[in-house]
Amino acid sequence: MLGATGSAPTEEGGTVAENATGTKASGWRSLSSAHATLLAALIGAIPATLTGLIAYRAALPASGRTFKSALEGRLSPKAGFSARVYPRLGLAFMAPDSWIVDDAAVPLGGGEIDVVKRYETSKAAVGIKFRIRSVQGNYVSHHDAEIQNELDPLLKVDPGASAAEVLIGGRQAATMIQYKKPTGLLFGDVRYWWIRLDPRVKLEIYGFIYTSSPDRVEFWSEVDDILSTLVVSPQKTS
Repeated sequence: MLGATGSAPTEEGGTVAENATGTKASGWRSLSSAHATLLAALIGAIPATLTGLIAYRAALPASGRTFKSALEGRLSPKAGFSARVYPRLGLAFMAPDSWIVDDAAVPLGGGEIDVVKRYETSKAAVGIKFRIRSVQGNYVSHHDAEIQNELDPLLKVDPGASAAEVLIGGRQAATMIQYKKPTGLLFGDVRYWWIRLDPRVKLEIYGFIYTSSPDRVEFWSEVDDILSTLVVSPQKTS
């Protein structure tokens, strides 16, 4: 069409822009000054955008890298132990290198961590389990009733079952419940601790070994060593 800007074939088969006067120009030269200014501005903005993203990542809240570092900083090194830090659960502890830590559910949003001394031929796990549990609504302000209602059925299984308020590692308040239960031909020695993280949330640490295990005393001593390193965060994380 007359007066329209067209294109002409090149020797390579492509096209170059042809302006209204009929002269040919490359694609860059055919840009208007306004378009060229806009393109230059976009290119110039890239470094500033990258700088902003880096600054944003460095300023992530304490629930991320900084919070994990804070938990790690509260752990004391212990020979033969390795740090286990779970910022999403708000807890950290040192576990014996010879024990197995099974925390596969945590990255998927689960709230259980098994720290296992060994697996028995019966398939039982000798060790402790950390798990986050909800506090039943009508127990929020009635902790004594929660304990008593937990203890009553256990007393029918083991008249020697008991509950007591203790300090884990001499600093962390907890309720400890212990009893013995039949497990087929053997009996299990069970101890577990409840720590209120929030009026509606508690950390339960459940320990198990057979009463007939020759290393039962040693096992509970090792559990005490683990619990003495426990760090529980009072703040919630997202």
